[in-house]
Amino acid sequence: MRCFAAVLIVLTAGILVLASHGMAQQPPPAPGDETQLIAVLESDAPLFDKAKACQRLATIGTARAVPALARLLTDKQLSHYARYGLEPIPDRSADAALREALGKLEGGLLVGVINSIGMRRDRQAVEPLGELLGSRDADVAAAAAAALGRIASLEALQKLRGALGARPELRSSVADACLTAADMLVAEGGRADALALYDQLRRADVPKRHRVAALLSTIRLRGAEGLDLLVEQLAKADKDLFEAALSAAHQLPAAEVTRALLQRLDNLPPGRQALVIHVLGDLGDPAALPGVLGAARSGPHSVRLAAIQVLGKLPAVSALPVLLDTAVGEQEELAEAARRSLVQMESGEVDRVLAESLAKSRGKRLLLLVELAGQRGITAAAPTLVKLADHQDPAVAATAVAALGRTAGP
Repeated sequence: MRCFAAVLIVLTAGILVLASHGMAQQPPPAPGDETQLIAVLESDAPLFDKAKACQRLATIGTARAVPALARLLTDKQLSHYARYGLEPIPDRSADAALREALGKLEGGLLVGVINSIGMRRDRQAVEPLGELLGSRDADVAAAAAAALGRIASLEALQKLRGALGARPELRSSVADACLTAADMLVAEGGRADALALYDQLRRADVPKRHRVAALLSTIRLRGAEGLDLLVEQLAKADKDLFEAALSAAHQLPAAEVTRALLQRLDNLPPGRQALVIHVLGDLGDPAALPGVLGAARSGPHSVRLAAIQVLGKLPAVSALPVLLDTAVGEQEELAEAARRSLVQMESGEVDRVLAESLAKSRGKRLLLLVELAGQRGITAAAPTLVKLADHQDPAVAATAVAALGRTAGP
């Protein structure tokens, strides 16, 4: 044991020495470092050293480092490292250097510089970026669109809007950029401009995923005012837009959405009725109960199933008759869904009614109620369960004994 302790002490001391040595090799940034790093970039130092200098300047670089970094933007091996060093420098000279490089580069190096301009959100670059939207190089044009989306100035928006209806092969990239720009505007308080852009995008000839995203964002951003737009999608044939509208329903005032969905529920095809009913359950507004109960009692199987599942989220005593009848019915899928909802309902009043019903029931319903008493842990049912433990039906007696283990007090 003493030997092991001695070894441990030696190892620990060695680790501490190595750690302190490593720290000595990597001193914290000091004002003088920048001059040394710039000197490395301007020397014939190895490629690795210059790359590391660029990375270091990303942390401590100032306007003094911009000229040296800018000269490397045309270097095929170091251009990306130079951009890495330039991007964080808090000085407009870095923006000027990147803009100047736009006319000197092509291909991947040009795409990289465009990306850096986008990251810095340089508004003075909007004009040259707008010109690059027309580049024959699809990657360059797409990068220009993305950068304009991040800049998100009014001038940048004009460039993007003009490109939405232009080259078909660029529409997806421009639409992505429009979504980015609108999100930027929302974050910066430009709600009206964002809504205008979303509205244009959802009506544009762009891939559906962009129109769906724009629809979602429009409804959410409008809040209660977006309810009409949501309702409008319910009757449309497009399944994706319909589902997007239902997704957005969770972001609007529950009472208003519930009322609007209930008003249109009966006019929808069964598949859509089922989806709407599930949304009503998610919203949890008690006002949905009458409509959901009606759907649970009769109608297409898929609609009844959805309604029965949702009743478990709307714990009301008035739902018990429908659920109990269905749970002992002949349709197995509906019966299983009803049993799950009966277990799921969180309500002391439901427990009270189930306990009272236990003493009055017979046959299948009695066995179901005994099971529910155990599954829900209804302590008020314990006295009745004690009596049922001697029931003439072995299944009822055995289930009552099992339920007592979950309902008996301490």
